[in-house]
This record gives sequence, C-alpha cells and structure tokens, in this order.
Amino acid sequence: MAETVRRLSNALMAVRGGRTNDDASLLRVEWRGPPRDDELARVIIGGLPAGDISS
Repeated sequence: MAETVRRLSNALMAVRGGRTNDDASLLRVEWRGPPRDDELARVIIGGLPAGDISS
C-alpha cells in the first residue's frame, strides 16, 4: 500500500515538474468484495442501540 502511494506521489511530482500549485491529496481505496453473511450480521447487530429491537 505504501509503495502504491509513493509511486503515485512521485508520478504527480514528475508530471508537475517537481512543483504543485496547491496541496495534493491522494486517496487509496481497497475493495475486498461484499461482506460474508456472518460478517454482515455482526455489523448490523453490533450497530444497534441497546434495548428492544422488535419495534
């Protein structure tokens, strides 16, 4: 992951001649696919407030 960000940063600086006009931000997102049913259930149940969940 760090290698990917470093390469993108270096490529940006190379294209811009080593200078930028403003702050540059890089965002890296890694998709690992949808959660399995057991992972999803844990998130849903864990995210509910305490108390009666039948209403």
